[in-house]
Amino acid sequence: KLGQGADFTRVGALELTFEGVPAADGQVSLVGLVGRATKQANFTALPRMSLGDHVWKDLNDNGLQEAGEPPVAGVQLNLYEDTDGNNQYSRGVDAWLGMTTTDADGDYLFENLFPGKYTVQVDPDNFLPDGPLAGLRSSLGNQAGADPNSDQNLDDNGGELTSDGVLSSAVALLGGTESTDDGDADANTNRTVDFGFFGFDLVLDKSVEKTSVAPNETLTYQILVTNNGPSTAADVQFTDTLPAGVTYQSSSTNQPGMDLQQSAGRVTADFGSLASGTSVIVTIVAVVDADATGTLVNSATVSAAGEWNLTNNTDQVSNSITPRIDLVLDKTGSDDSVEPGDTFQYTLEVVNNGPSRATGVTIVDTLPTTGVTFVQASQTPASTTDGQVVFEMGELANGETDRVTITVEIDDDFVGQLVNRAEVGGNETETNLNNNEDSVTTQVNVEPASLSGNVYVDRNDDGTIDPNEPPLASVLITLRGTDFQGQPVNRVTQTESDGTYSFDNLMPGQYMLIETQPDRLRDGKDSVGQVGNGTLATVVGFLAPDLLANDDRDADAIEGIQLKGGQRGEDYNFGELAETSSKADYVRPLFYL
Repeated sequence: KLGQGADFTRVGALELTFEGVPAADGQVSLVGLVGRATKQANFTALPRMSLGDHVWKDLNDNGLQEAGEPPVAGVQLNLYEDTDGNNQYSRGVDAWLGMTTTDADGDYLFENLFPGKYTVQVDPDNFLPDGPLAGLRSSLGNQAGADPNSDQNLDDNGGELTSDGVLSSAVALLGGTESTDDGDADANTNRTVDFGFFGFDLVLDKSVEKTSVAPNETLTYQILVTNNGPSTAADVQFTDTLPAGVTYQSSSTNQPGMDLQQSAGRVTADFGSLASGTSVIVTIVAVVDADATGTLVNSATVSAAGEWNLTNNTDQVSNSITPRIDLVLDKTGSDDSVEPGDTFQYTLEVVNNGPSRATGVTIVDTLPTTGVTFVQASQTPASTTDGQVVFEMGELANGETDRVTITVEIDDDFVGQLVNRAEVGGNETETNLNNNEDSVTTQVNVEPASLSGNVYVDRNDDGTIDPNEPPLASVLITLRGTDFQGQPVNRVTQTESDGTYSFDNLMPGQYMLIETQPDRLRDGKDSVGQVGNGTLATVVGFLAPDLLANDDRDADAIEGIQLKGGQRGEDYNFGELAETSSKADYVRPLFYL
């Protein structure tokens, strides 16, 4: 009854229903009756509250959201209840209440909250390489965020980035007391918990125009440095470390006034500040050293304080070196003209004109197919097969020379030209193959030999021409034999008026001289002459026996005359005895027609 209270004497159960606006809530502490008693209960209505605001890129890292600083969409945020009441996030203690994501304007909002203390977390996954905050850190670095309970809008409330992400300190929500100038007029909504993020992403990309190079070639490196933003990078430092094996030539950039320094193969520069979207192109020219081998690895890096994404700040390029050599072979002979039976030398000299070290240097000398026989060499050949003499010379540094000498003997029966060819090669690529071969031609000549003598009347039959012993003219002398090439020789001549005869232009060989017995004369004593060159002479040959055995004299023949090239056989004389003598025999020589 209105104003009189309610009589619940006979009531065994009581149901209460609260009605109010949709946002109202109610709480009943306890209504309990035991026996006849009077109980009094107080009921409190709690408002539904909201918490949130904005995530943006703090381009100047001052912790304040300003015009032109862009929002960040797709950022995942978590809401935790400050369960232990320590005004900060406690992992494993504070209760997780929910997750939301910023919209295209960078805004977020947690709704339907009871009054209490809450911590907002920017999830760590946002900072992964593919996350919306990759490469960024909380505004003002490791400084503590502004107190989110200050109700100040547009300031950064996030703390230092850790493995737990970025966290605000605890926000106390009290019904009907929240700011009404934070973007709405609702006293039950706090829209001042903002998170600002600063950062830039310097990207370095290095390239080179060649993948394989040779010594003494020029290499041009190009390095592109770009600030992908969103913030300006300050005090940007650049370093390029040239590899061992190249020599620095020059460097430049596409930005006027941006100086590069080089020392001991390190190219450095202070790029100063690079605004978002700005690029610098660095060009470095180097020359590959003559003795460079292996692979050239060139590395460059860019850095600036405050950058978090360092995965793309360094790049390198590699150039494999293809060694180049220029082996030059020079072949000479010790004599331009030789004779059968002589020995002489071929000298093979090889020089490496580089620029690289030559390895596996091999000389192959091809001896003439006929006319010579290998005797020896100044170093032991690797092989001597089918007229090819192979020498393994090993390694030759740039500019180094080596040589080998081959001794050969000319066949006794060879006359003509000897052509010896040789070639050199190595493991590395040749820059000039036109000088890897050489040949030498040697002329094998036979200097003519000769045989000569006299036919005379040996009056005292002593086998010696005396001053008063007359010569015999027109006596037939026959030369027979075999030259050094196995060819038969058969020549005839007659004595001159002075009794002399001569066989000239003879090839080396073995010969015999036969005298046709003159008429009216008896066989006298013949004499074996001497063979030699100049003052050196030796008796060569012997008198043939009288095969007819018609007297006690030898036959008119001298055998076993061995001639070499250029030798002269002289004084092969035939003495005759007169059958009859008269005064005329002592006055003039006898002539026979």
